[in-house]
Amino acid sequence: MMIVSSKYILNEIRRHLYKLLYGIRKWHVFLKTLPLLKRPTLIFNTEDWHFMIDYSKRREKYRTFLEEKGHKVTCIDLNSKYMVFILAIVLNGITKTLPISSINSYLKSKTSMFFWSQKYSYWDLILRSKKLDKINLVISSHKYRNIFYLFTDKNCYNRSIWNGVFNIFNNSNVQGVILTQQAYEELPIARLALDSNIEVIYFEALNGIEILKPSKFSIIDKYSKAFDLSIGALPEEYLKRHDDILSKRIQGKEISERVFLRDTSREVNPNAVYSSHNWKSSRIICLYLHCFTDSPNWLRDTEGYSPFVDFYEMSLYIIEYCSENGIPLIIKPHPEADAYPKDKKFLNSLIDVVNKSKKNFGLRVEWVDDNFTFDQLIKLDNPVVVTGRGTVVTECGYCGVPAITFFESPWCNLKNLSFLVKSTNDFSKVLLSIDKAYSPELAKKEAIILSAMLDRGFNRHAFKIEKGSKTGGDRSIEEMWNKKEVL
Repeated sequence: MMIVSSKYILNEIRRHLYKLLYGIRKWHVFLKTLPLLKRPTLIFNTEDWHFMIDYSKRREKYRTFLEEKGHKVTCIDLNSKYMVFILAIVLNGITKTLPISSINSYLKSKTSMFFWSQKYSYWDLILRSKKLDKINLVISSHKYRNIFYLFTDKNCYNRSIWNGVFNIFNNSNVQGVILTQQAYEELPIARLALDSNIEVIYFEALNGIEILKPSKFSIIDKYSKAFDLSIGALPEEYLKRHDDILSKRIQGKEISERVFLRDTSREVNPNAVYSSHNWKSSRIICLYLHCFTDSPNWLRDTEGYSPFVDFYEMSLYIIEYCSENGIPLIIKPHPEADAYPKDKKFLNSLIDVVNKSKKNFGLRVEWVDDNFTFDQLIKLDNPVVVTGRGTVVTECGYCGVPAITFFESPWCNLKNLSFLVKSTNDFSKVLLSIDKAYSPELAKKEAIILSAMLDRGFNRHAFKIEKGSKTGGDRSIEEMWNKKEVL
């Protein structure tokens, strides 16, 4: 019989009480901000994940800022069918509300970017849910894809909610929608807004405060073009500073502002010993893992964004490729994986997959830890780092280690920093030709650019944001608004 501690019971009571109070407040703010008069309004999306984190407090300051600038702001949880129904009626009236069939073309058409954004954002939510708890993940990459189809080929959307959102966004008084995440539930909301010819506003995005203009381009294409244009605005002294920052970061020292800082309480042992340093090979693949459940399909609204459905499928493929081709493999888990409870299932499954590959194929593999810095990496024979889209490519480029990625990113046009592979068929070709194509000098230059660009965006947030969305300090919202990026 399981004994439940009094502390656990009190925490559960506290959590449920806060959730109840949060729900009441959310409805209060929604009803208070309903656009009862026919005037232009901004839709500010509020979600349950804001519950009990600092973002809900920052959100109130963003709303106040916009209202003081003369905007009408309507706060609504666009995942609440009741709120969506009420707002659609208030804006359009009963007779002008479009039937559910009007959203069908968006939901079912594979030529619609909304279709793909909805499909992959739903999968990212599944990864963090309990729905995979009883499913065996110790399988091949091909069979893992079948699990993806099992969940996403049906019931991955609520037609009545999306039809209501479609009605709201097609009202002429709706000027824009304010979102927070660029993944999960809010990614398809952004895509539908852009398709409906309204702006999307982010207060805490890659570039600080951003406004996405309506466009038929994919969201990642918009970010890539904006990234390329902004590089020219980087001052020379800023680039020199990031040269120094990277020289320290490759040793495990973090001195710049980042949204997800390393845990500096973890001491790095510079004398750690790894058997792979004695391996003699014409090529060693170093698989740098992502947090498996941390929005692998961030900004994804096309099928061609990646040949894989998530980071776990990509990891399975690399293990299979190394096993079949006799290539030694280094695997380094993400240093922040512990912050994502569901990651443990994926990591344990991957360990089982690796053990089977060692037994069946004689795979030569070594798992490494946080002590395996880039000083350790460059001691290997002919390493190539493989990752999804991680900013670890910054350190790779600085150290002169070639990197291959499989997921599109805003910096994908820094082509020597990482080689983006668009299909599994191309992976072998890139791997065989990478030494000839790679320029360490250009990669180092691009690494400094990416480091500077990332910190430029983080420094344009109106609030300094720390782990767990904690507010670490505030700046002037007005000042950061004046620096906003328009994509």
